[in-house]
Order: sequence, then structure tokens, then C-alpha cells
Amino acid sequence: MRHEDKTMTKAPDQSLVTWRETMGFTQREAAEALGCGTADISLWERGSTTTPRYIKLAMAALALGIEA
Repeated sequence: MRHEDKTMTKAPDQSLVTWRETMGFTQREAAEALGCGTADISLWERGSTTTPRYIKLAMAALALGIEA
């Protein structure tokens, strides 16, 4: 079991930024497409919290043109 130091800063999620910009989305549009809030997008992009796996899967699906 890994022990995480809560004082460590996380790296910004550049893959999220790149995906959003490639898709031509604002943070608000990305949040709507992914079913989350704009605050979540901002936190993930800054690295304040880790982007959940299900969001990364949704990003991949949308990039492939798959919509629910």
C-alpha cells in the first residue's frame, strides 16, 4: 500500500489541457461534455487534485467521436 504525502503538490494534468484545446473546448464546454463542473476542470488542470480515471476514459471516448 502506497503512503502519499498530503503536502506534496501534484503535477498539472497537461493531457487534459491538451485534450481540451484540441477539441476546441473552453473549460465550461469541457465540463459540460464530461459531466462535471468547471471547478473540477480547473482543479485537474492545475494539478490540485488528480484527474479521475473515468474522466480520462470519457476524454478518450469523446476524442474518438463516441458519445453517450
